[in-house]
Amino acid sequence: MMTVRAEAKNKAFVSQIVDFLGYSTAGYTAPSLTDRIPGLIARHGVGLLVADDVHNLADLGRAKDAIHNMIKNLNTDLGYLNLCTIYVGNPDDNGIGNLTANDQLSQRLLTVHLDDMDFDPHAEEDTERNLEWSDYLREWEQALQPILPDMEPGTLSEVLGRRLWDRTRGSVGGLAGLLKRSVTAELRLRTPTRLTLTKDRIKRTPMPDRFNYREWDHRVA
Repeated sequence: MMTVRAEAKNKAFVSQIVDFLGYSTAGYTAPSLTDRIPGLIARHGVGLLVADDVHNLADLGRAKDAIHNMIKNLNTDLGYLNLCTIYVGNPDDNGIGNLTANDQLSQRLLTVHLDDMDFDPHAEEDTERNLEWSDYLREWEQALQPILPDMEPGTLSEVLGRRLWDRTRGSVGGLAGLLKRSVTAELRLRTPTRLTLTKDRIKRTPMPDRFNYREWDHRVA
């Protein structure tokens, strides 16, 4: 697992892989590090490589062709080892950070688009439009049950569903962060008899700035 650094060029990208496996990158060039990676991957039996924030890649001008060609060659070599590689990113409107903008990479990569979940604030949670959000919250309820034994079924999907969407705008990552911080606070400051999540807890849990503005005309009480 790696998170691509801002303006990462070839050596920065492959260095993160080598660093993660515990090897020095000093004195190596980008091509020599790239050549080392298949051997290191095979030695450690790595089956999955996840590169997050690939929109940080330096893919402008000459750097664009260089980084795309390096990733293409690396994918080819690692493919012989049956390694699965997942690139996660949010390309901008100009295609910066979009690996599939390269013709050869687009033929090697399967693109999956994950949009924020939609929610109709004026409809009940069990309407067809809101079922996806409610079903996802039920999965969280099951996952959190061992940690919050006093949380009743439907607490997230039926009681807190609107508030959770209001605070995260349907972002899966935003929801995960909100629940993580809320649960951590509840575990630290819980009452003697109840261990669950409430509207007040969700309301008081801080969120990153990008979630602290509104683009809609409703409010959750």
